[in-house]
Amino acid sequence: MNKNWFYSIFTILIEVGISLGISFYFNTALVPVAFFIGLLSIGIILYFKSSGGILTNYNNAAAQAQTGIPAKHTQHDIKLKGSPALWGTAVYFLVSLILFVLYLNGFI
Repeated sequence: MNKNWFYSIFTILIEVGISLGISFYFNTALVPVAFFIGLLSIGIILYFKSSGGILTNYNNAAAQAQTGIPAKHTQHDIKLKGSPALWGTAVYFLVSLILFVLYLNGFI
């Protein structure tokens, strides 16, 4: 088995564990908790795995204002770096999204 598959499955297992823990602690249904944990996880991973964008421009402007040294005037395109954790989280989010829609429609 490839090491990337291991990290993806490990990420999914961590998210399932977090969802189960929160669900049992608050005595709620697992499906909505899993959906929101998946949504939160993918948001956090996308935030930390991407580069460029508005936050980069803001940080460059703040550094220039504090130091007086101008930053390089280059275009910062948003770039997303894929990783096994991102793919595992994406799979978890998509599965939990499907289950959440089924849960809301009364099929589960």
